Order: sequence, then structure tokens, then C-alpha cells
Amino acid sequence: MPGGNELRQGRAEAGLWGRGARLLLAAAGLMLMSTAPQAREPFKQDAFATYTPNLANGEVLANAAGCVACHASGENTQLLSGGRKLDTFIGTFYVPNITGHAKGAGSFSNADYLNAVINGVAPDGHNYYPVFPYASYAGMKPEDVLDIKAYIATLPQSDSETPRHVVGFPYNLDATVALWKRANFGTPAFQPGDGSQKSRGRYLVEAVGACGECHTPRTLTYGLDNERRFEGEKGLSGEAAPAITAAHMAAFAQGDAFQTYIEEAKKPSGSPVASPLKRQMLRGLALLPETDRLAILAYLTDKEIKPKSPELTLEASCAAAAPPPVAMNDLAASADDFVGRYCRNCHGPGESAQGSFPAGDLASIAANPAFVAPGNRNASLLFTSVSSGRMPYGTKPSAEELEKLGAWIDQLSAPAPVAASSKPPRTRDVVTTETMQRAALADLERLPAEDHRFIRYASFHNLHNGIAPCEDLRVFARRLDLFQASFRKMLNSVSLGPQLVMPPAVEGSDNLLLRIDMRDVKWTPAQWELLVADYPFARSAGRDPALKGLTEGTDTDIPLIRADWFMANASRPANYHLLLALPEHIGELERRIGVDVNANIADKRVARAAFLEGASGVSDHNRLVERHDLPHGGYYWKSYDFAGSRDAQNLRSHPHGPPDAAPLAAHLDPFEHDGGEMIFSLPNGLQGYYLSTGKGDRIDRGPTEVVSFRQRPIGKGIEIVNGRSCMDCHSDGIIAKRDQLRSHIESSVAFSKPQQELLLAMYVDQIELDRLYARDRTAFVAALEHIGAAEKAPDGSLKGRRGPGEQELATWFADLYEANLDADQLAAEFDMLPEEMESAVLRVRDDTARNLAIDWLTQLKAGVKVPRFEVDRHYAPILKALRDVDPLGSADVAVVLPDYKDADYRDDAYRPSEEGGKLELSVRVPRTSVRVDQELRFDVTANRRCELQVLYVEANGKVEVIPQEMIGAPFLEPGKPRRIPQEGVGALVFDTPAYNETLLAFCREGGLGKERLDAAAARALIAKSGEPPSRGLAIKLVERQKAQAAAAPQQKGRSAINMLSFTIRE
Repeated sequence: MPGGNELRQGRAEAGLWGRGARLLLAAAGLMLMSTAPQAREPFKQDAFATYTPNLANGEVLANAAGCVACHASGENTQLLSGGRKLDTFIGTFYVPNITGHAKGAGSFSNADYLNAVINGVAPDGHNYYPVFPYASYAGMKPEDVLDIKAYIATLPQSDSETPRHVVGFPYNLDATVALWKRANFGTPAFQPGDGSQKSRGRYLVEAVGACGECHTPRTLTYGLDNERRFEGEKGLSGEAAPAITAAHMAAFAQGDAFQTYIEEAKKPSGSPVASPLKRQMLRGLALLPETDRLAILAYLTDKEIKPKSPELTLEASCAAAAPPPVAMNDLAASADDFVGRYCRNCHGPGESAQGSFPAGDLASIAANPAFVAPGNRNASLLFTSVSSGRMPYGTKPSAEELEKLGAWIDQLSAPAPVAASSKPPRTRDVVTTETMQRAALADLERLPAEDHRFIRYASFHNLHNGIAPCEDLRVFARRLDLFQASFRKMLNSVSLGPQLVMPPAVEGSDNLLLRIDMRDVKWTPAQWELLVADYPFARSAGRDPALKGLTEGTDTDIPLIRADWFMANASRPANYHLLLALPEHIGELERRIGVDVNANIADKRVARAAFLEGASGVSDHNRLVERHDLPHGGYYWKSYDFAGSRDAQNLRSHPHGPPDAAPLAAHLDPFEHDGGEMIFSLPNGLQGYYLSTGKGDRIDRGPTEVVSFRQRPIGKGIEIVNGRSCMDCHSDGIIAKRDQLRSHIESSVAFSKPQQELLLAMYVDQIELDRLYARDRTAFVAALEHIGAAEKAPDGSLKGRRGPGEQELATWFADLYEANLDADQLAAEFDMLPEEMESAVLRVRDDTARNLAIDWLTQLKAGVKVPRFEVDRHYAPILKALRDVDPLGSADVAVVLPDYKDADYRDDAYRPSEEGGKLELSVRVPRTSVRVDQELRFDVTANRRCELQVLYVEANGKVEVIPQEMIGAPFLEPGKPRRIPQEGVGALVFDTPAYNETLLAFCREGGLGKERLDAAAARALIAKSGEPPSRGLAIKLVERQKAQAAAAPQQKGRSAINMLSFTIRE
């Protein structure tokens, strides 16, 4: 690296001259080589003048290239002031100062730096001695070199002056070095590799690491003898560099030998590396991500090395061997599909009704006695609540689906008692929230006062405490790297800032606390307050001096949040729309990003592709996608989605549109779509997402009759949720698919010549389409690479980095937060060890809080994990009870038994009597898939006397109240089915093809009174919900029931709703 006196002379063993006996011969040989090729062209002074460096990449490469090891001041790797003395056969060299000071490399322009590192030429034009291995660095990517420069500039400066080298004649002449370069400096400039593991390894070994400079013998003229590459050499300082050929490196390919060598400086024999310089070099290599370290080993051994990805959601690497998981049989797969299709959309992790039925993974459901009695479907609430017609709301399962669910329950056996296991000892100390708060305050005080109100912090300390606590810090660091890469991806995915953000680690936090400057992501303090409004872990600053200083300095009650909570909540629609300031109508978004869709369509400045029925992967119907260029670079992809594929929704006959663009050229009629999914480039290069209705109104979730997960992931629902689902699907950016409509347009006689020409101008050929897919995907993945969230795919190309099980990174981390908690994770929520928590629970005075906590501990001992939503909901009072820490707003919080642990609530299977339980309502119809002109008849039954109201909700949000004369007597009598409509009062007829139209029955003991809804009130509830109409109305009615029960406990269980959804076909 460049310095005030010389350029990185510190690789003594990589020196130009090897043994004194050959010095004169070498000098004579150099003089004879005047016809050797000239060195490459220098970089001009304006080269890369506006380049924006990647500091994180610079830190890694500065260490991997040996800059830090050689130029460090003793053991201080933060101060690169040089000074190391190298006594060689030809003289004495001094490693220079390369800090950002003027006496170091502070005055170097980007071009100066590139000429020094890549061309071996100083700013004044003289040649550097090849003791500095620029002959290898010449193959580096210029951007990587400038990243190193930028990183070093962030380190402490030094005004230390480097002594002049003492070198004898003729080696002290610049002409001698120039002649050596003519003979030996033929390294090709940087050339991109093929993306393979070995290609990456070659770049790191030959260019960045300059390994051959030390480990390859020299020729007579002191160039590298590449016929003996890596066979070992003795350097200028007399220190041997061993052979690193494939044969010699074979021992390092066994197990973790190579990782141990790098991270612990231990050879395969177990003996330590003695050389201080080599130990520092290894410490530098240890900063490389595991993929890069394995790439180095793959290149040196000439064979692919597969990484061992830490499975953070599975057992820790240090845990006792567990029996292999039971494979999912056909019945289990059917049961998971049933729960995913009919339960998780409302009851899944993070959903509104999780409290009444935590529909997590199938294993947790099977182990929960509140819902499943193994071997007995009729004693299992999961089955009886469905067989009675009570659940699910909306679309009902078929008899065949219900039978498979029952068969799965019947074949389950009672769980075996949990054997006491020999739990491996914990190796990491607990880090407390208070520690993070103190570190944050100290960090804040180091910043300019005018910046304080924009600073926020994200902590990973609870993961350090609760995830695989038996693993040592070295192993956990790999997990933490994955957590933080995921966090960076999410943070930048909800940023409107122009640059990608790499939030720095806070000093003194052991890398467990990151600082966020809201200005970098274009968030306002008001947006932050809305984001953390429901943060469950907020603490009062009243008795905590550090937190008080932090809250006062940042001007917010919640300046520090948990990273895992942010991951699970920032991608939920409400917060996702908030942080990206997504407007309520797509037209406003398009105006904001500078896209005039209709004008682009009229000018044929779009690229289209269409997929026929079922081919898109997210719809059973045909689908159209359309690409627009953004004015300042980037892309905007817009889909047109349909709830059918007939008439004006058939793209074969209506390939042009949308209706807003009418009148269309060439007398074409527009298609009529029902919704759309939009993907657009964020200013920083990542992607934003938007879901809309056919009219362009923003929605949180795509209606399942229009779009849904056609290949449902195990353990997930089928709904597509804006933000969260989109990130999951588009882990690598735009998904490439083959167009299926252009060939139809080319061959169809249904279009005139002008119409055909117009359409083909928009439905571009597959080659052009593939080019656009590739360009947009490359831009997105390049942005991921910049923030450390990309990795190599098996074919060598870059892809988005994955979590365990090849899951998309941000989704994996969010899912991890929402997963049920084991004993270590539960205790970590309160900064405690499991045994500390168990002891503290027994001292809790509040009966309800103590009983709930004891219930958690009892569950865990029985092998049943604790649902995340329970902990979040009751965190504040439990924290106060266990640790006497005041939660923020604790006066308003009370422990309430979760719905599914309430015996009255669980008794929700329909029973035809008034004894016991709560009011239940059953609605039955012959079928929910019907035809236009068919009549609607249905039976309603209640187990207690109640007044009934029935509403019909259309897919467009229109609400019709079924007339009382069709319902009959206002009150249902217990156990007596009511046929609606009543005979002789008219008919209810399905008159229009539609999807997801819903019949909703609402009944209340003692009479409806003021709870009776009219159409306007129902529409108002739908509007407040932000959900599709039928679901939104049901959610709001349930919320109203719960609020009434909380205000008046005697009203609990006295009202009930049920609903059915219909698909109406012609």
C-alpha cells in the first residue's frame, strides 16, 4: 500500500532478490533485457475520481492482502504507521506509513493510488521496489483497490516518517527497477472470472493475497518461476514460506483444518504458527467470509470445497446428537397443506388471530394438547372446529380434505416423555440490554450533538444469549455474520436513501450493536415513532441513567430496538408501506418514480411477456408483465393479474391494455384485469414492491383467487403479502420466465397487420426479454453483494445469500423471530439463563404473571415450545415481575390468559345444547363453487338462543344486508337449523361471475341491539381493516367482540360469527 517513503515494502519474504550469490548475475541479466515489453498504461488523474467506495469490502481486502499485517505498528492493527525493519541481502528496507496522514498516503488521489498498487509507480513517477508485491496486485480489480484505500483512510492517522531504505549499487537505481519490470512485470490487468469457486479462489490467491510472491521460487532474473508455482521459497528476510501446492494442501482440506489454521494459527499437526508476521497475516485472512476462505482452499487444492452453512434454526453444532427428524409422510403433508390453506393466513405467525390458534409448524401443532389429541380426531379441537362448520371462515375444505386431516390425527401417537438430556455447557456469557444501552450512550456521546436526534440502534444481544449458547464465540461469529447480512438487506430494502447503507458496529459492543443514521435511509423521526409504536420490549428510562441519557439525546423513548423484531415487523405491510412512504394509489407511485405508463404504452416503449393459465407460478389464470425504464436508471415491472381467463380477461384475444390506456391504437380492445404486483428499483439499487387492485388501490394482501403461492412452502400460508412475500419470492431479483404469447400473436389470424406490428413491438422476442431479465437481476444482486448479502451459486454466478435450508435471507431471519421459543431463547428474552429464570419465577408475587410463567416452564419441560406471540404480548409485565425492570407504559399492561389457553375459548366446536361453552354458529351450504343463475340456500344453526343478521360481501367491497323477511324470526333457537331464505319470500341468486364473494352470519345472545350493522357501517369497518373486504369485515367484528369482552367480561362468548366464500362461474 502507498506511503510517504515507499510503497508497502513489508513483504520481506516476497522480495525481489533471494540469495547473495546471484546478485551480480541478476543485475547483468536485467541490463540485457532492453527489448522486454513496456509496462501497462498509467491511470489518468481523473480515473475513478467519482467512485463511491465499499468500506466493508475494503476492510476485508486490506486484511486479506496483508496491508494490515505488514504495515501495522507492532500488534496495533488499527495504526498502519509502518516502521518494520527488513534486513535483506541487498540492503535494509523499512515498511512505510500508509495511514491517511499527509506523511502517509493521505495526499494520494484515486489515480495515484491505482498507479502505485497496480502499476508500481509512485506519484512522482519513480518505480517502487518489488518488495512491495504490485506485480501480483496488478491483477486486482481497481474498485477493490480503492475500497482498501477508503478503509485505511478511516483508521487513525500517524505523522510518523519512514526512514529511507539503505540499498547498495546498482539496486538503488530507479533504472534497475525499471529494467526488472520490463523483464518480469507482465501481469494481466483484472479480468472477471467465470463465477466459479475456483475462479474466486484464484483471484484471492494470485492477486489479492499475492501468495506466489512468497511461496513461489524465483528465476535467475528474480521473476517468479511459475513452472514451480507454490513449491516454497526462502524470502529476503531469511524466513521460509512453505510449499502450498495441491499435494501439500491436501491435509488442510480435511475437516476444519484450514479454518483452524486461519482462525487459530494452528497447523494440521496442531503446532502453532511461530512467526509474528504470519500470525498477523492469518488474522487478516480470518476476516474473509467463509465462502472466500473455502474458495482459496478450492483453488490451492484444485477441487471444489462445499461450505458448511450454520443451521441456525436447528440444533447447535455443539449439542448432543439428536435423532433424525421424522420424514413427512403423505398424511402429514396433507395436514400441513390443510393448515397452510385454511388456517395460517389468519392464525399463522404474526397474523391477527394467532392468539386463538398458534398455527406454526405442524410439529408444534401436533404437540399442543389444546388442539390435538393424538389418535383421536373427535377429541381434537383442530378437527372438530372444522367438522362442525365453525371454522374456517371463508372457503370451506372439501370432505376429502377434512378426512385426510382426521386420518393424520388418528395415526399420531402420544408423544414420548421427554428424557432428561445431558445439555452441553454454555460457553458464552449473557449480555444484557443494559450493556447495550451503555454502549449506545457512549457511542452517541462520541458523535456531534447535532446528529443525535437522527441516531438509532439495533441490537443482536438476545441472539447471542439464546441461540446455540454452547457454541463458542468463534463459531457463533459465523451465525452473527448471517444475522447481520440479513439485517442489512432488510434495512436497505425499506430505505429511500440514494446509497446502500452498511450500519457500523458500536465500539465496545462485541459487534452486537449496530448504529443507524435515519438520514441515510430517509426516515423521519415521526416514521420511527410509528414503526416502534407496538414495540413490545420498550423500557422506561426512569430508573436507568444510561437509557435516560440515550432517550434524551435521541429525543425518542425507544432509541434502541432488537434486530430480530425489526426483521419480522419492517416487512409487514403497515410498516413496509410506512417506511417506503408508499401511496394509496399506484398512479401516485408511478408519478413519484417518474413513469408514465400510458404514455410508454402508446409510444411502445415497454417490454411485455405473458404467461398462459397456471404458467406464472402465482396464478391459475393468464398473466401479463410489463417493463418500463426509470428516468434515472433502474426498472419498473408491472403485472396485470386476473381472476379468470375468459372474454376480456383472456390475453390471447385481448393482449393489449389496460383500460386506463384506452382508446388503444389499431382499434384493439383492452383486457380487464383484477389486480397487479409492481416491482421497482429503489434509489439504492434494491427493490420495492407494491400490490394493487385492478383500479390501482393499494392492498396489503393479494386476493387468493387472483394471486397466491401455487407451490406453497411447507409451514406457510398461501397468501401473498406485500413486502414479506415479495422479498421471499424475489430473493435474486427479477424472475426470468419464457413468454408464451408472442408466438401466438405472430401466427394468429385474429389480428390485422397493423395490430400485429403494434403488439410485437411490445411483446419483445425472448432474446431481448432475457437480456432485460439478466440486466435487472445483475443490478439487484450487485447491490446485495455491496452489503454482503450475496453469495456464489453452484454455477458460479452471484445470487442472493441464503439462510439455512436455502431460505431467502430476510424471510429466514423474520421467521426465526416468529418461531416458538425453547428454554434458552425464552430466558434470553429477559437477559437470563434458564435456571435463573426458573428460580425467579417462583418469587413472582403477581398470581397471574407467575402462573403464566410457570405454564411456560411446564410446557418446555414437556417438550412443547412457547409461542412467540405469547411472549411479546406479556413481555412487559413478566419483565417487571422477574427483574423489577420498568417497561415503558407498564401501568397500562396486565397479564391476560391467551385465548387458546382459556378453557371456555377452546370449547369452540359446535354443540347442539346450551350447556357450557360459548355461543357457536354453524353455516352449511351444499357447495361453495357455484354457477351464475344458481340459487343460494343455506342452513344456520346456533347452540344458544341468539339474534341473527346475515350480510353478503361482494369482492369489490359492496355489502348487501339480507332482508329480515328472508331470514325469518329474529332469534335462532338452540340446536334448530334455520333454512334461509324462508320458503315463499323470494330467492337469492348468484347473478355475476366472481371470486371470493362472502356470506357472513353474525349472531348475539340477548339481541343485536346497537351491534346490528347496516351496509354503510359494514363498509366503514372494511375500510378500516386494510384487508380484502370479506376478511376485513370478519377481522373487525372479531376485534369488536374481544374489545367488548375485555370491557365487560360477562359478555365473553355471547356473540359469534361465521362466513362462507363462494366462487361463481358462468
